[in-house]
Amino acid sequence: MAVSAGGTVNNSGGLITGVIGINFFGGGGGVTNSGSINGSSYGVFVSSGSATITNTSSLRAGKSAIVVNGGAGTVINSGVINGASADAVLLSAGYANEVA
Repeated sequence: MAVSAGGTVNNSGGLITGVIGINFFGGGGGVTNSGSINGSSYGVFVSSGSATITNTSSLRAGKSAIVVNGGAGTVINSGVINGASADAVLLSAGYANEVA
């Protein structure tokens, strides 16, 4: 799923899958997930800008499950986040990042 110029994605019990499960380009965004997000490379990828990702279920990827570039990242998790061959969560240095 591609999201341009920021925005939000609410996945309630569904399945989002692809090479990149959710790809934000052209701005940050937000994800609330109580379903499954599976990416063969990345689960949630934010190319620029800040993002808040809330996961209460399953967020998995072949590489990193969550990547936030060029902005602050906030990750709130009470489910499973799994990056199979890289960091599960990768946030940009130099920003007020938070993982809870």
